[in-house]
Amino acid sequence: MFAHLAVATIATALLPAASALAQGREFTRQAIYVNSFEAADLRTGRLVASALRSRIQRLYSRRDVITLGSSNAAVLFEGSGMDHNRPLQGAMLTAAARALRADEIVSGSVQHNPDGSVRIAGRLSLVRDERLVEPIPAATAPTVDSAATLFARAIDEVREQLPAHRRCENFARNLQFQPAIDAARTGLQTVTKATLLHTCLLTSLIQISADAGETLREARAVLAVTPNSYWAIDGAARAYDALGDRALAAEHWLRLAATDSFNVDLGRRVLGALVRGGNARPARPLAARLARDTPDDVRVLRLRWQAHFALREWAEAATLGSRLLDNDAESRDDSTFVLQLATATRMAGDTVKAVAMAATGVVRFPGDSRLYMLYTEAVQREASVAAGRGAQLFPEVAELQLLHAQELRQGGRGQAAVASLRRALARDSTLDEGYLLLAQAQVEQGEPDSALVSVHRALAAGDDSLRVAQFALARGNAMYRAANDSLRHGDFLLAMRFLAFADSLHSTPQSQLLFGASALAVAQTAATDAPRLKDCALTLLANTLIPVAREKLTLGAAVAPDAVSQYLEYLDQLEPVVGQQVASLCPG
Repeated sequence: MFAHLAVATIATALLPAASALAQGREFTRQAIYVNSFEAADLRTGRLVASALRSRIQRLYSRRDVITLGSSNAAVLFEGSGMDHNRPLQGAMLTAAARALRADEIVSGSVQHNPDGSVRIAGRLSLVRDERLVEPIPAATAPTVDSAATLFARAIDEVREQLPAHRRCENFARNLQFQPAIDAARTGLQTVTKATLLHTCLLTSLIQISADAGETLREARAVLAVTPNSYWAIDGAARAYDALGDRALAAEHWLRLAATDSFNVDLGRRVLGALVRGGNARPARPLAARLARDTPDDVRVLRLRWQAHFALREWAEAATLGSRLLDNDAESRDDSTFVLQLATATRMAGDTVKAVAMAATGVVRFPGDSRLYMLYTEAVQREASVAAGRGAQLFPEVAELQLLHAQELRQGGRGQAAVASLRRALARDSTLDEGYLLLAQAQVEQGEPDSALVSVHRALAAGDDSLRVAQFALARGNAMYRAANDSLRHGDFLLAMRFLAFADSLHSTPQSQLLFGASALAVAQTAATDAPRLKDCALTLLANTLIPVAREKLTLGAAVAPDAVSQYLEYLDQLEPVVGQQVASLCPG
């Protein structure tokens, strides 16, 4: 970086070691490196740094604090061709401070205001971890000297937290996290500018797996002062994960990665956290960048595979999984990975390869019921034998019960299929399309009310809403056609309930037309039956459904314009009749 930065003898000469233990003091002497300040000209930046060093030194005994600056660093730059009077930046500043055995760094900027006053702003950072930063309140005064005096006092106020912070860090370094928390909380009772102390408390809370709400409060306290704090963003991301807030967890994990976009280890950690936390989709850009930067990193490859599998991006998952199978012994020895890769390969369309993988997996991992289930599903010509055998061998496996139920249904044993499906869903309510299969079997067994309950449960269990809507639309349409033959009010009402649910999930002109037509039929039959039964409720139902039918029929008119025109004309005739019924059957 520059010539003599690592010369230990120079640093030793500049900072003679002082033994705090020998003098009976709690902490060793702290060295503060005051960097040249950013300014419109180098001279002003040097003057501010020099004025601050002298004023900071006046506030402390040299036994406790010593200040350093560009004059101390000059020897480090000897022969490098670099101007040590210029403000150092980033890693170079940290490296210089470490070479000088400094503990703290004060850096910032100075500007002259239009009214002639001087404004100094800056921050205090710790050399042992440059991510630990405390903003220093800005100071404005008529002259550089008076502004430096005010700013030095602000530095002193910020540093009041450091003894408690060092106690907290020392306990944490020895894995004594509860004493570290106690030390931090004790310190926070007496100081106000305490971002560093809040950070030590936060990281210690994380280590003991403290309540996520408490962790989040500490993270927010730091972020309110230092929005780009690595440790606070990390703590907030962990807390949001624990609280189940995926969106905010993803936002903070990605913010954490952005604090050091060139850090591959950090990128891997963030990618892993996103995938584990159910945030595979927002993780994709980060995964793509890491793949470009580290194409041969098997750890990144594993995480990319997990992300694509979680998103059901089967072609990409199959490709990445095949690479892992060839190059990663850890993946090859994992029966879950083999199962998932065979599944991804089958879903990507390569059935032959998927069958081969499943068969190999069954041989290598004979105790894994999941692989056996996949094998039976893949080998379709033996499915009628394999599914029944699998249900007997692994009665606790919901997926095998599901396959057995499909076999029973295809064999005309509908009631047995319904029972098997209920057993499968009792073991695992999240089976893909499990409730839709149960609903279909219930319809076939003449249990339409139960089928509608199952359709609602399918959506609650996480089935794709479009698939649920299409299923409900198809069943409702079939029921509506059957009701046109029976002309019974109850049949039309059941069909309408299916069609209304389908339209609420995924509204299309077809669903709107069918919903509107069924609503009209229910209103018509209700209006027909109400006078005979002297039933106010039926009349009110008809009155409620007439505007619904009109709205939905109008929206679906493009599907069958002539039929809709006739329906709307009939609604015009029906509406006043129902109005009279309401007046006569529902007095008051």
